[in-house]
Amino acid sequence: MIRTITLCALFLRFTISIQSTVCTSMIAALILEKYFVRKSHVAYLSVVRSINDGPFRLLQAIFSSKKKNLFTWYESWFACLLIIVTLTLQFSSTILLSDLHDFVIVDDVNTINISTILPYDSSFASNVEEIGDWMPEYATFGEVQSGWNTYPDFIGLSDSRLLQRGFLPLTGSDNRTALRLYEGSAMVLSSRVACMRPVMKAIFAPYDNGHDYIEGVLDLYGTVYNATGGAESIPCTPDGCQSEAFLCHLPYRSPLDHRHQRHSRTSSFCRLNRVNGTNEQWNSEYYLMSPSTPAWKPGSYVYLVFTTNMENSSSLSESQILDNSTPLQEWNSYELPGGYTTNVSLCFSTFVTKNQTVRMSTSNVTLEPVVNWSFANWEWDTSDVRRQLGVDGLRWSPQERGIFDMEILNNTEDPITPTQDDGQLGYTDSEFYDLLTGVFLVGNTEAATNQTYCTCRGCDCNSAHNIHTENAMIWEDIIDSTGRAADALQSYETVVASKLWDTFAKSLRQPEEVKIATTKSVQTPGPCSIHGCAGFISVTALLIAHWLCVTVVTVLYTRQVRYSRYGNIWHTLSQLISPEMNDIIEQGNDCSDKAINTSLKREAKDDFVKLHRSEDTERIEVTQHSPDDREPSEAGRSRLAKFKGAFTWREKIARVTAEKGAKQNNIMSKM
Repeated sequence: MIRTITLCALFLRFTISIQSTVCTSMIAALILEKYFVRKSHVAYLSVVRSINDGPFRLLQAIFSSKKKNLFTWYESWFACLLIIVTLTLQFSSTILLSDLHDFVIVDDVNTINISTILPYDSSFASNVEEIGDWMPEYATFGEVQSGWNTYPDFIGLSDSRLLQRGFLPLTGSDNRTALRLYEGSAMVLSSRVACMRPVMKAIFAPYDNGHDYIEGVLDLYGTVYNATGGAESIPCTPDGCQSEAFLCHLPYRSPLDHRHQRHSRTSSFCRLNRVNGTNEQWNSEYYLMSPSTPAWKPGSYVYLVFTTNMENSSSLSESQILDNSTPLQEWNSYELPGGYTTNVSLCFSTFVTKNQTVRMSTSNVTLEPVVNWSFANWEWDTSDVRRQLGVDGLRWSPQERGIFDMEILNNTEDPITPTQDDGQLGYTDSEFYDLLTGVFLVGNTEAATNQTYCTCRGCDCNSAHNIHTENAMIWEDIIDSTGRAADALQSYETVVASKLWDTFAKSLRQPEEVKIATTKSVQTPGPCSIHGCAGFISVTALLIAHWLCVTVVTVLYTRQVRYSRYGNIWHTLSQLISPEMNDIIEQGNDCSDKAINTSLKREAKDDFVKLHRSEDTERIEVTQHSPDDREPSEAGRSRLAKFKGAFTWREKIARVTAEKGAKQNNIMSKM
């Protein structure tokens, strides 16, 4: 576009310059034949009718004649207009370039090779256990439209249903956000989270070092049975239906931290054993996932999620049995001494990962948001991240959230086999699943059970594990704005999985053919309804003014000029030869213009002259007129002046009589 504007502006400048020189010649001819000019300028004006370098010097000659009625000459105004337009349009390219703005256009669909398979490396697992502490990255992803909603039903079950999100095998934010279509392999995270009111026997007790905790036994079977109205329950093992013992620390904020307090409640979650009491990472049953698979299937993760308004530790001097609770959607709310309350929700989470062929597309701009915050203050903004994750309270469509619509092209429920350390290429989805489960199992150790995670900024959970500050901000804002524990937990799992995949994808090796359509940024003008197009309007207005000037000058030239021929030079020289000009022509044989002009002014001979046809010789020549005679010649007198009767009938008769007498005397003298 810049090259096009430059070339068009070059052509425009060339055309305008040519037209300006032509108009300069025509204006000089009009002035010579219609008006009186100084004798010192007549040579220039005569030659300019044939060849010139533009209107600037012509205008200089006009104004230097010091005539009182210069501003009544239309020709002088046309010369001024030509100068303004010609000079301004020399910058037409700069003016037009001011209208350029960056626009994003979509390129054609291309087939390229990208890496999607990872060589097996057992050392990966030991490097990702603490990924929840890493700085999160909110890479754009694809999502299957499912109309998921976690709003609890009338008995307090908040269930996300099956949610499938795909991560691109591309590194770098620019590479991902430039995509508008992707068809090929992607890592698909299929997850489901359900939260409900827990059935438990527990006590609230002060810890020996001043940190409060809750200890008790969960009835997982009874919890699911109640939450589903008896429709479903956790499968019982040969040892009986599962109960789960727990000990979880509660978060609190010190009164000294009130100046930092953003929300009225702090939050945390406590991870328990997986369903059926195992922390085993790999089991083929765990990998089966379909829309009908419940969140509490064997191998799913079990969490207790807490929110409380406790301001300091040691709220109690002795233990208190938590036996009376108030139902609050998916929460059970327990009253504590001092007017404090603690809300508890039991959440089940299950997920699988699988390398699947997908089609991701969007017609909108994709975004990878950031959380704006700093250590210097306690203000932050997670709204863009929550919108991307779909947990800002409004269930926008994927494209409205700045992510991709995703369609799984080979959607099968067949489980995969575990990765084998055989020195060959590993199966990417099984290895990634190993890594992701390793993150949530914290190294697959029993110590991971009853591990409390602080999910609030500026709070304390005793020996709890602190997740990254940004993850805590997002969790806290979700709980505060929506009250949905399922949204907070599923968002945390998505962010952690996205960060792990971004790290994982850097090691992909084996290429695969994929189809992509990317965007590229181009500079184009407009649309005028948004940006105004001031440059285009300015150039157009100048061109219209120029073309009007050229048209009017051309019409005046064709109607009023009699003695000039454009493009011919000999007549411009011949018409200077006259008794009035002979001395000057002879004197100027070897003199500069400045010397001639100085001589004329010094000798008071710089009279007013104009081009006229001699009545005696019938030659077209420069003749002298009185400076006070300001009437234009017969050739230059306008039709309007004639119509108004610029001369009286008596003057006309006297003039005709005088001309006839002069002609008769001339004839007699020749005889």
